[in-house]
Order: sequence, then C-alpha cells, then structure tokens
Amino acid sequence: EEAAESGQSFLEKNKTLLIGGGVVVLAIILFFVIQSRGADTENLEAQVDMINPTIYYEQDSFDLSINGNGQFVGFNSLSDDYSGTKSGNLMKYYVGTAYLKIGNYDQAILYLEEFNKGDNMVSAASLAALAAAHEQKSDFSRAGELYEDAARTPEENDFTTPYYLMHAGRNYESAGENDKALALYEKIRNQYPLSEQAADGSIDKYIAKLSPEDIDG
Repeated sequence: EEAAESGQSFLEKNKTLLIGGGVVVLAIILFFVIQSRGADTENLEAQVDMINPTIYYEQDSFDLSINGNGQFVGFNSLSDDYSGTKSGNLMKYYVGTAYLKIGNYDQAILYLEEFNKGDNMVSAASLAALAAAHEQKSDFSRAGELYEDAARTPEENDFTTPYYLMHAGRNYESAGENDKALALYEKIRNQYPLSEQAADGSIDKYIAKLSPEDIDG
C-alpha cells in the first residue's frame, strides 16, 4: 500500500509543481512570452486568447478552462487554433493537466504526449503529470519511467530529483520491479541525503523492505 501512493495523491499534494499556483502560472506564461519575442502576430494573439482560460484554470475551474463558454474559447479549441505556435504548445500542457485534474486520464495522456517538451521545468512538470495519468490507469511501469525522466529534466537537482525519484520507486514497486525501485531509493539516500525524502530517515524503511541487509545498524 505504501508503494502505491497514487497519482491522485501527487495531484492533491503538489499543485505548485503542476502549475496550480497563480504565481507559478504567471511565471510560466511570462517565460513563454519572453521566449517568443519577435514571434509572429498569431503567437501574440494566442497569448492574449489564453488569458481567460488560464484564469479559470488557476481557480480550479478545469471544465471551463478546457471548454470555455459563450464569452471565451477554452484551451481545447485554442490549442488547435494556434497549433504550431509556442503558445499553442503551452496550451496543450494546460489542457492535459486540466484533464488530469478532472480524472479524464486518456485525454490527459493524449495532450501531454502532444506537448512539445523542451529542456526546462515546465517539461519536468509535464512528464510528472503524464506519469500521474499512467499511474491512475495502473500502468505503473510506464509511470515509473516517466517519473525518472522528470527527475533528470532539465537536469538533476536537490529539490525535484529526489521527489520524482521517490514516485518512480513506488511505481516500480507496484509494478513488481523491485530491483529498479531499490536502486532509486539507494540513489536518494546516497546522492540526496539532505532531501526531504532522505533527511528524516524514511527512505531507509523503503530500502529495508526490499533489501533488509542493506541498512546499517
């Protein structure tokens, strides 16, 4: 049961990493605006059109952010309308994570796989969201792989890497791939000893469960 900490728990506990906080939302939009300086008019129009659905996304009104209403167009249609632009690509991330939040995991996977992932923290969050969707569908092995990918995107670090590795390990356990899980738990303990996952000693319990003789004392 410990090994199967669900993707739903990941969603509930980690809104910031999935762009649930307003500051993070605005920061990511700003990042894409900066990246698209000098872009064509279509991309700039996309940035304007995504304001309303972004506001509803930020308020956890995911159906509205996906589908819109009579006053604005939702991310679902906008991502197609502006396909090929950087903003249109970002909208696929929003649609995918919104579907994930409302429990439509197949649609979440579809859009998150279409999202063109670069080498930044948004890409790490998208990989983690994709992993959570696979976890909810009990595809634990694939979820573990995706969490591992998230752990090294854009590069390994002391904050997100041990966090995602922990999720990867739990999914590998659920998939019966205990050797992979053990290797990740040991990596957390040895390479990230000051991380939340290792500092309180809880990682040793996971290691002991899979390899009792590996624990000192």
